[in-house]
Amino acid sequence: MADSAPTDSIRLDKWLWAVRCYKTRSLATEACKANHVKCNGHPAKPAQQVRCGDRIEFLQANVRRIYIVRGLIEKRLGAALLDPYREDVTPQEALDAAAERRSNARLFNTSGSTRPTKRDRRRMEEFRDQLLGD
Repeated sequence: MADSAPTDSIRLDKWLWAVRCYKTRSLATEACKANHVKCNGHPAKPAQQVRCGDRIEFLQANVRRIYIVRGLIEKRLGAALLDPYREDVTPQEALDAAAERRSNARLFNTSGSTRPTKRDRRRMEEFRDQLLGD
């Protein structure tokens, strides 16, 4: 790994940014300060040192993602080049539930207004009837 850090650890917020968990390093820092990031099961601070083998849990788009640190990196790379640095062990059930929430959100209020349209109300009634089995 030519781009790996020369030391055996790196700051957590820097690693989260480099492996594209967050768009900016400041967003990664804010997520750590808001207790949205855990390292090995414990709440993590932005300056916490991360080593290979650590388990990182973080909130991304309302999904609790879980990565195992496989390599240390300080520079941001393209998404296709990140496999040697992280292993995604997020349970498939969590990803499926998030996809379902997104699709359900699109069913209702597609007009963008705060009040549902007549079409939106019909869709909600159909969805409710399907859930209740009527």
